[in-house]
Amino acid sequence: LDGPSLLFHVQATGRPARIDDYGSLPGTIAAVAHEAGFRSAIGAPIIVDGRTWVAIIAISTEPEPIPERSEARLAQFTDLTATAVSNATARTGLTALADEQAALRRVATLVARGAPAKEIFSAVAEEVGELLGPDHAVMARFDAPDVVTIMAEWTSSGDPPRLESRRPLAAGGIAKLVQDTGRPARVDDYASATR
Repeated sequence: LDGPSLLFHVQATGRPARIDDYGSLPGTIAAVAHEAGFRSAIGAPIIVDGRTWVAIIAISTEPEPIPERSEARLAQFTDLTATAVSNATARTGLTALADEQAALRRVATLVARGAPAKEIFSAVAEEVGELLGPDHAVMARFDAPDVVTIMAEWTSSGDPPRLESRRPLAAGGIAKLVQDTGRPARVDDYASATR
């Protein structure tokens, strides 16, 4: 976003903007716009939950600039879009919360029924797998500083468990991070984990 541009202005201010003549502006974006034949443009942000989420831009190749106040009309449209996005996000959040509550109720019912620990642990691994959509979910117990015991395992394909029941923790692995910090953690690339 070097030089004056609609995206820079909309991102910096969170307000609609216009450019009436790309030919008179410096910077990479202005040069590319001018080379593409763009003459003028208007833009407005879509602000969702107080954050500029995206920008909508309308571009003209006509010699006359886009009519005055068009950016205000575009802003009205983006405000409606922001409301729709916010409502959709809220509905998605409510659906996820309802799914989580249902999963907790199913596990609590097993506990209340006095189900064996193995059945409860398997249900927890399955519920986590169903809720979060991973390929594999594991419930493990820390037995020693560098050893973990697999209590339950779930796979999206329904394949039988593939992990040894007792295994050393991998440095840089998720279980080791959770054990060391006592907090939720994530690993995005296991290439750095060692066995």
